[in-house]
Amino acid sequence: MPESFQQRFVVQWGDLDTNGHMRNVAYLEYATQTRFAYLTANGIFPEQVKHLRSGPVVLREELSYVAELFVWQEISVSLSVTEIGPDHSHFRLLDEIRKANNELAAQVRVEGAWMNLARRRLAPPLEELRLLFERLLAS
Repeated sequence: MPESFQQRFVVQWGDLDTNGHMRNVAYLEYATQTRFAYLTANGIFPEQVKHLRSGPVVLREELSYVAELFVWQEISVSLSVTEIGPDHSHFRLLDEIRKANNELAAQVRVEGAWMNLARRRLAPPLEELRLLFERLLAS
């Protein structure tokens, strides 16, 4: 059974668009925040990425809306890995954004890869990074 990782947030005033509901980029920012919170919670801090010379890059993001979100609503964002390439250099992620009552509000699907920061080329990640993503791999 894969681990699950979740972050909780409260929709802020600055997250709103002119219609009064959460703007599209805010959904993506909360998903990104959750992905980096997972790395940080597992000892991979921003300053370590430079030392490890391997970091995640987004190749494509797709956002699907299900329900509106409004200011001061509590939300949770879950992170799972849906696919890992044969050499582990590429991956697919799913972030689900839910309201406090667990109603699905949006999904963010990410196609990403690991980049060797010294060579500026896509490459398989170091063992510790590979294991972190394997823990979240949905079966």
